[in-house]
Amino acid sequence: MPSKLPGILFIDKPVGITSSLVDKICKRTFGLFKVGHLGTLDPFASGLLPIVFNGATKLIPYIKWTDQKTYLFEIEFGTQTNTGDITGRVTATTSIVPTKQQIETMLPKFIGKIQQKPHIYSAVKVAGQPAYKLARNGITPDIKAKAINIYDLKLISGNGTLYKFEATVSSGTYMRSLAEDVASALGSLGYTKSLRRTKIGSYNNGVSLDFIRNCRKNISEVVNCSAWLSVDDILDDIPVVHVSDSEAVDLRLGKKVRCITHAGTCLVKASNGLVNLSECISNYLQPKKLIVDIGD
Repeated sequence: MPSKLPGILFIDKPVGITSSLVDKICKRTFGLFKVGHLGTLDPFASGLLPIVFNGATKLIPYIKWTDQKTYLFEIEFGTQTNTGDITGRVTATTSIVPTKQQIETMLPKFIGKIQQKPHIYSAVKVAGQPAYKLARNGITPDIKAKAINIYDLKLISGNGTLYKFEATVSSGTYMRSLAEDVASALGSLGYTKSLRRTKIGSYNNGVSLDFIRNCRKNISEVVNCSAWLSVDDILDDIPVVHVSDSEAVDLRLGKKVRCITHAGTCLVKASNGLVNLSECISNYLQPKKLIVDIGD
């Protein structure tokens, strides 16, 4: 029987597969009704990928802890590729390669709120089309710069033309663009040779795909692992309201239910299994999102 359990599982995505394939592996393994992910990782990248199970997909607009993400990445200086990463073809080279001291002196200029232009080989939409599709067809997409926040950017190690960095950035930051911008600010060229996401908000632990495959259809092993977030964990900043089973039925039918303990968005629970998001307005709960239906 398909699983309807809502939650988020952090996967440590390996290099070489798409984020969508990770979705499919989880859906097939556990027989999920619905699955998605937060923050796509390119095939050449690895690291934390939150996979959203079933009704938890409806909670994505309410999740706030995804705004800060930490990455380890390597820049190969002196070479530019068309995709901005190791998978692309070389389009330009230069003999100008920065020193460690030059890099460390320049990095603080990137800290804070800045404007960033997403890479032409990105999924950002241009006239309704992903930019990378236009670029692959020889069309240079007109992409507008957008505001991002770089909370921290530091040099970890390196020498010669290859240097390793760690960055904590806001959601929506394009790391390949950041690598190119860093190289440009140093009077050089560069591309992202490797990229690994190590942290999302305060979460830094993910399970392997081997763990998923070994669980087979035993989803209880997933729920009990440290990389699993329940609905309560996902919405830990939203108050919980408990209602009676009869009130749960009313909410399920779209009816208002009396509530005098909270105002604003609430996570509503009942012993008959109902879990939903409601808005408490003028002392009445108004249902917004059904997460777990009665009896599921």
